[in-house]
Amino acid sequence: MTLRPGSWASPFWAGLGLAAEDVEAGTELVRRAVALKPAWLTLLKRLPAELAPTAAAVSQRLGTP
Repeated sequence: MTLRPGSWASPFWAGLGLAAEDVEAGTELVRRAVALKPAWLTLLKRLPAELAPTAAAVSQRLGTP
C-alpha cells in the first residue's frame, strides 16, 4: 500500500480490519499508521472490543501495554 502524505487514517482502520484474517499483515498496516501519527497508539489502547475486536491483539503485537 502506497500512502500519500498525511494519509494515516486509512492504514490504521484497514489494518484493524485485516487483522481479523491476518494479524501480522494487519499489525504492519497499523504500525505504518503509528509511524506517521503516534497518537494512534492512544486510540488503539482505548478502543473497546465491541468496536474493534482486533485492537487488543494488534496492540499486543506492537508491544504496547
